[in-house]
Formats: sequence, C-alpha cells, structure tokens
Amino acid sequence: MFAALSDGNPVVLKHLKKFLAVGPVAYVYHQSSTVMALLADAKLQYLLDIFNINEFLGENWLITNFGSAFCALFGKLCDDFVAAIADMDASRDNYERYDVVAGHDPSGTSVLNMVHWEQLTFVDNFQKYDYGTDENMKIYGQPTPPLYNLGNITHEVHLFAGDEDMLADPTDVQRLKDEMVNATVHFHEYSKVGHITFLWGVDMNYVSDMIEVLRS
Repeated sequence: MFAALSDGNPVVLKHLKKFLAVGPVAYVYHQSSTVMALLADAKLQYLLDIFNINEFLGENWLITNFGSAFCALFGKLCDDFVAAIADMDASRDNYERYDVVAGHDPSGTSVLNMVHWEQLTFVDNFQKYDYGTDENMKIYGQPTPPLYNLGNITHEVHLFAGDEDMLADPTDVQRLKDEMVNATVHFHEYSKVGHITFLWGVDMNYVSDMIEVLRS
C-alpha cells in the first residue's frame, strides 16, 4: 500500500478514504528478526535463476497439516519459532491456538517478493525491485531502482505499531512516519506488542481502536 500510494496508483486512490496500517513495513533496515535475517543471506535469487522456483512457502497439504499437528503437540516450540521470526516475547501471543494458525499459515508468497525483502535489508532505503544495472536501465531508465516517494501520500493514514515488533522496527516506523509529510498521519503505539501479536495476540484491544477509527 505504501508503494501504491507513493506511486499514485489510480485504482487504489479511487477507492481509498483512509489507510490503517498494522505493523507497518516500508523500511526494514533495522529489522532484528533472526529468521528473516537468515533468509536475507540465503541468496533466494538462485531459486529463480537455477531451479526456476517462483513460489515461496506455498500452501500445500504437507506444510499446513504437518504444522498443525506439530504445533498441537509442541506449542512451546512453535512459540519460540514465532519469537525468532517477529516478536521479542511471543508469550504474549496466543500460542495455545498455534495448531489452528499453522493450518492456514504460511500460505505462500512469490520468491520475487522475498528477494525484494532481501534487497531492502541491505539498503537503508524504501525502493523498487533491483533487477541489476542492465535491466534497471531497461525498466526504470536508470542504473539503480527508484526510491518510493512517501511525500506523495496525501491520505489519512493510521499507523498501528508495536514497540517490540522485530519486523516493523520502531526506528524504521518512525522514519516512515516522518517522511509522509503531506499525509494526515495518526500514530498508535502499543506497549509490549510484536508483529505477530497484532494477528493472534492474547490481548487484542487494539481492534477496538481500529473500529473507532473506521467509524470516525
């Protein structure tokens, strides 16, 4: 959404009144997720170039059913794994329901999406996909990928951020907020909340705040 609004996507602009961003991610230079850091070093581009694999952790019977059964038996291990991905203290998440969660998540994304994430962890910018110098010249007309201009965003934006979010690090979220100079930005910060806590935390009181924003 930040990319679409920065680029002025007409379809999005036509239908959008206000934007509620939960665990908002644009800059990821300061992310501290152990798992995502390992993925950033995994050279995922090789999956595309060598094996022609286009989907990352796609939903299938093995992943969802194995994950569901495993988390039903070993909830604490699933809790620790989630902590390594996104939360400093995953005990605030409802790990007793991880067997249900694992039946639906992960549900897959593109390898290109993950390669883009990998790229952004090495540059302190919010920029478009880097295809390499030659392809960048063909696609963008310049050797490096263009930056997204967050100053182009003019909508009402609500940032719902957790102070223990390892993916949407508070430093990166603050920079995101500061650069939306032409938007009406409302900042909602929650103490002792990580990235996954917004999805299946024990305390989901922030949802009431979101409902109030939507009603206003």
